[in-house]
Amino acid sequence: MQQVVESHFERRRRLADGKAWIPPVPLAFGLLAQGVAWAAFGMLGDASLSPWMLVWLHAMVLGWLTATSLAFLVHVLPTFTDVKLRYERLARMSLWSYLAGVAVLLVGFAQSQTLFLVVGGWTITVSVVFFSISALRTVLDAMKSDELSVRAVARALGITIVVLLATVVVGSLIAQMLAHGWLTSLRIVHVHAALGLVGWLAVLVVGVSARTFNRLLGRSRSRKHVHIIVGMCAWLGLALLLLAAATNVPLANIFGVGVLVAGAGIYGVDNVLALRSVGGAVFPRLFIAASQIWLFVTAALGVLALLGSQRAFFAMLVVGIMGWIGQTAYAHIAHVGIRLIATLVLGADDTTSPKVLIDARVATLFFIVAQATVLSALLAVFTGYAIAYRIAGDVGMMNVVLAVVFVLSAAENARRITTGGSI
Repeated sequence: MQQVVESHFERRRRLADGKAWIPPVPLAFGLLAQGVAWAAFGMLGDASLSPWMLVWLHAMVLGWLTATSLAFLVHVLPTFTDVKLRYERLARMSLWSYLAGVAVLLVGFAQSQTLFLVVGGWTITVSVVFFSISALRTVLDAMKSDELSVRAVARALGITIVVLLATVVVGSLIAQMLAHGWLTSLRIVHVHAALGLVGWLAVLVVGVSARTFNRLLGRSRSRKHVHIIVGMCAWLGLALLLLAAATNVPLANIFGVGVLVAGAGIYGVDNVLALRSVGGAVFPRLFIAASQIWLFVTAALGVLALLGSQRAFFAMLVVGIMGWIGQTAYAHIAHVGIRLIATLVLGADDTTSPKVLIDARVATLFFIVAQATVLSALLAVFTGYAIAYRIAGDVGMMNVVLAVVFVLSAAENARRITTGGSI
């Protein structure tokens, strides 16, 4: 399995033409965005769509998870499809303007300035358009493959990119409407949220993890049928949620959530069974295990939210974003992210195993505080106490600091290898 992983990275390095195979700046920006998010969370006093809640939500979703995902897609698109990333320079440059747009947008939410919301929103949208040109052109090349599996992966990635584009366009239109005082734009907020959280992030996580979890867990068996069922649940659930948002038919919303909960259950159980039966590196496994637990909690909170509990709805957002998707991101950082650091410090031809570079004490503390962050945020939403929000914000900030220490300690261990020192 290790040889398979290394050949995977070697192939990507050849395609990268000497560049860092995952752009590191968006990953660093993501850590900064997390810090902004938890600072905003500490200022909350209730579970409502206040300016600070919008800062937390967009800093996490756009600043951290989407920025990280787009950076990883520079690696994932050519690697999963075995074709060269087209217009790679355009894709990489678009990430810089995307990060600038996110920063402006967050200032707009924090200051309740619609001008900043409009400028930030459209900057993000134009950036995603440029990234999509590169991504979709690559997908079109992959669709010419003789292999059915390659065409299927390319098609799935292409649809996900299109949904991201639709998400940011709708978000920018909402900002534009608010700037003109058209408060009826708030009716499409649910469309924006469903597209972004389900059609973009959730589907991307499920799709990418179908391949990467095999490597992180050392799993060799195919998940093809499970992946197809889960994917069908995700898209059907999204369609029903969009129908509910457009028509205000409660039954569509109920069935939509039900289908998504069923898909989450199938996906989570499959991964839990894999965790019990296979090996793999310790820390990626820990984060994967935690992510599946939080996924089950997210599904349960979704059911409670259907009963009309606003706190359950916001708790679902917090646990789904930081618990399921966030811990899944950490699992990849604990392996792929450390491999990236190794190649940046030791050179593109380095094959050092991530477990050699990880400081076990730092990683363990990082893992514990990451789970404490989700739990403290969950308690804050349900208790509604301002002090609970401040504590959760402080724990979240500590989590960000430990994430930085985790990365820097791995980089330091890599430097010791270059100087002949011991780790």
